[in-house]
Amino acid sequence: MGRFHPLQPAYLSNPYPYLARLRCTEPVLYSPDLQGYVLTRYGDCAEVLRDDVHFSSDPALESGGMGVSARAARERAALGSAPILANSDGAVHIEQRALLANAFRARAALDRRAAVEELVGTLVADIAPGKPVDFMGELAEPLSLVTLLDFLGIAPEAREAFRRGVVGVMRGRLEGDRDAHAIDDSYRAASELQDVAASCVAGVVKNLTACVAAHEVRQDEMLMLLVHIATAGNAATAFAIGSAFHSFALNPEAWDRIRADPSLLPSAVEECLRFDSPTHLTTRFALEDAAVAGRHIPAGRAVYAVISSANRDPEAFPDPERFDIERKPGRQLAFGGGPHFCLGASLARLEMEAALGVLSQKFARLELATGGFEAAGTLFLRGPRRLVLTVRA
Repeated sequence: MGRFHPLQPAYLSNPYPYLARLRCTEPVLYSPDLQGYVLTRYGDCAEVLRDDVHFSSDPALESGGMGVSARAARERAALGSAPILANSDGAVHIEQRALLANAFRARAALDRRAAVEELVGTLVADIAPGKPVDFMGELAEPLSLVTLLDFLGIAPEAREAFRRGVVGVMRGRLEGDRDAHAIDDSYRAASELQDVAASCVAGVVKNLTACVAAHEVRQDEMLMLLVHIATAGNAATAFAIGSAFHSFALNPEAWDRIRADPSLLPSAVEECLRFDSPTHLTTRFALEDAAVAGRHIPAGRAVYAVISSANRDPEAFPDPERFDIERKPGRQLAFGGGPHFCLGASLARLEMEAALGVLSQKFARLELATGGFEAAGTLFLRGPRRLVLTVRA
């Protein structure tokens, strides 16, 4: 039996050789450490993500310690009875997505293109050719954060309070089963978050507060939707932007091609997401006894769909280790699949395309500094902690 240690430094730095071996030798691996089944083939991952009959997204349904922790935290933490979009299923999930669907439609993201490109230009205005720059701190992280806050409608003066509120509420949901301080903090955070939402006069928050006023959604549900959007849409997009520039720095001929032909940017974005996905894995939980690739999955067990592996499966992508910005797009799973396909996909794609488009016309070359890449991530996300590049005019 193989082992799966996704937080070891060597794995974080480059998980792909290990995942390739696992796809061949044990594509449905039981991990004693995770108490669940690890899927590494594209077909198996896509099947589970689409199957909301046999698999749930709610960790409270897990039959072991994860389920116990999730249920205990929900009973004690602020907003504990409010569903989280990523963990809800069926009618509840459909109703929550409907509240956000108009704001997250592709047209709404495209309407923000000029503003996002202007923000990219401002962030890179002081980047000088020949000087090493940490692209995570100077570009990827502030671009993702500011775009998200503008999209939500959070005024600059309220942004620190919003951050505290989001962090405090999520800490209560994640740690409330074992930390009384996290519970107390979550209630203060929820109150602060409610004050911020009440002050918003634009964006997604304004639309949601109108839904509360019309009794279309409860106040706690609205606040939890904001928490989910903020946590799901920030780090993953920053990692996606950073990983894209890392891939181009290692493949200078691809950079030359988008400089010469900007029409390649949409397919380049898809290839960046496939080649080094910010979503490392995502979880589902068996609602009843099920089977994946002939392997029995007992009811209540967790299933870990490793997106990073699925996106490099040669059965789905010929020559998957090659970074090919003209590869036919549309099949990569970085944004998930099925009912839980990422609502913010259009906005994330726009940010990546804007960043690559502006910089590719501004700079002729990206060079990775010696020791300039440091991997970061959690069980679920991966990307650069630090990405030091030197640009050439």
